[in-house]
Amino acid sequence: MRRLILLLLFLSTTLVVAQPDAGINDRTRLAFPQSVTFQVEIPGNIETLESLILEIAPETELATVIEFPDQGQIEQFSRSLFATYEWEVPSQPSPMLFSEVPYTWRGVIEGDNFEWRGVLLYADQLRRWSVAVASDVPLMLAADASLNRVEGLIAQYEQVYELLQRETGVVPDVRLVFVPQTRPFGCDINAQGEPVTQGRVEYAIVEVPCDPERVDRILDEGGYEEVRLGTRIVAQRDLLPRLVEAFYEPLWGSESVPNWFEQGLTSFYDPLSGDSLFLAQQSARTRQIIPLVQMNTVPQGNEAVSRWQAQAHGMVLYIASTFGVDTVFELARTAGRGDFATVYESVTGQSLEALLPAYEGWLFSPVGEQAFGYVPYLPDTPVPSLTPTYTSTSLPPTPILTSTLTPDYTETPRPTRTLIPPTATLTPLPAQGFVVRSTPVATSVPEASFFPADVDSELIVTILIAVIVVTVAIILALWLRRRR
Repeated sequence: MRRLILLLLFLSTTLVVAQPDAGINDRTRLAFPQSVTFQVEIPGNIETLESLILEIAPETELATVIEFPDQGQIEQFSRSLFATYEWEVPSQPSPMLFSEVPYTWRGVIEGDNFEWRGVLLYADQLRRWSVAVASDVPLMLAADASLNRVEGLIAQYEQVYELLQRETGVVPDVRLVFVPQTRPFGCDINAQGEPVTQGRVEYAIVEVPCDPERVDRILDEGGYEEVRLGTRIVAQRDLLPRLVEAFYEPLWGSESVPNWFEQGLTSFYDPLSGDSLFLAQQSARTRQIIPLVQMNTVPQGNEAVSRWQAQAHGMVLYIASTFGVDTVFELARTAGRGDFATVYESVTGQSLEALLPAYEGWLFSPVGEQAFGYVPYLPDTPVPSLTPTYTSTSLPPTPILTSTLTPDYTETPRPTRTLIPPTATLTPLPAQGFVVRSTPVATSVPEASFFPADVDSELIVTILIAVIVVTVAIILALWLRRRR
């Protein structure tokens, strides 16, 4: 796995990167998105303060230099000076969301120079943030820390991004912000129904007005998508579908791609295989296979949706197992180039109408059951050559399996598309990447025996009979002796 740059920030006020002068304390408060209050406490008094400046975002378009006391406020409390400045954040150009805004306090007091540097994260500070950025691909995730920590998701889904990029040729900049449904990004709503945030007024934290339109504009300009969740982040539900959509939407355009194929393709890219096999086979055993026409519509209800998702995943796995993994990716790339049934037949050589009957028989075959454990991130490994042939039958399936195992191991090549005409008998071949493992045959272990293995069985019987006769004779002799 490539090196990962992770930035995990749990913010209360500011991230301090340097603290060279003892006795100096720094405070900031961002009233997102419109203003920042900077404040510094310096030991000393006004008479001994020779100079003081605040530099905000130096060497950027936002660069601002404030000189005290002309442009900022300085007050004396006890033995310390408090310098305060409220910076109105420009709307154009505006800081990028989740970017770092550096600032520096510099001054001279009693002839001694001092400097204090800090960094402010430009984001809604009403919550703690978890932020992670991938090192090698344009993927960035931010989340309210109450939902989840996202650095683990970045580590896991960077490989998903790389595979999607390789198979589509598209390089989208994906930026997602996860927030609770009850607390949208940017502004809170007070008891009067007004959008507000928190600001610093006269050393106190109070509610100040918030501009929701500006918040939306900042999200749009930064290319962020706000994702509002009712529960903690579930990657398969909240992240993976958005990744797949970001890559394939440019290829599909306005063309109608069946919902079942989009769902099955999304599950195919999942780095973790789930329990689709159990649900898919259960639907088949109870004769609840969903007809192809109905698979184009997402059903209502959790149980129905789970069965629909499992069947969609299984149908795409059938395509990969029968025609090759590359065929799935080619079908996905070309699915938006016209009528899906026509594209499907052109890519696979099989009629779309033949898909479901073939899938039902394949579902209970050894090859089919093994396919449900496949994910496209498995390394290519040498596997036994296995060519099973089975006859597709109506439910319950009764596959006739004949297999030919070659004793040597060979490297699995890159996947190639194998056109198989739609016939009653299917001969699926292991697709590239599918790790086919031979089933070990149990070897019976002979039970321990008193006699050597090479002794003839008739001789053993004769010896046993002789022993029994001798034993009976001894017992009879002893009994007759006692009678006398």
